[in-house]
Amino acid sequence: MEEEIITLARKHLSTTIQLLSRIQDEETDAIEQAAGLIADAIEQGQCLFAFGCNRSSLQIQDLVYRAGGFMLDEFSASPKLIPELKQTIRRFSSNEALKVAQEAIPLPNAKEAREYLQIILKKADPGK
Repeated sequence: MEEEIITLARKHLSTTIQLLSRIQDEETDAIEQAAGLIADAIEQGQCLFAFGCNRSSLQIQDLVYRAGGFMLDEFSASPKLIPELKQTIRRFSSNEALKVAQEAIPLPNAKEAREYLQIILKKADPGK
């Protein structure tokens, strides 16, 4: 059973590498063109709208957490979550939020950023 799992894992990795190589070969020009359009829009003060749910949210997290510090001006959420989100956001001034963002953005991955934010939230409301 363990050998079968290892074989499947290697097959998955091999297939992923093949697909990424194909994307690199076939789509590099289009990706560079899209990146240029995005950079030009941002330099001109235009907005960048991004959406992701479930697994597709990982790419959006990269925009927010790691792509040179894109900051959120607006976001959407399930209506059920809005009261809790508002309560959490209102605990911080914009200067405090900026300081937290400046500390979180350089972190190497989303997991470390989440852990850092959890620490900040506990300090802000030790009862939770």
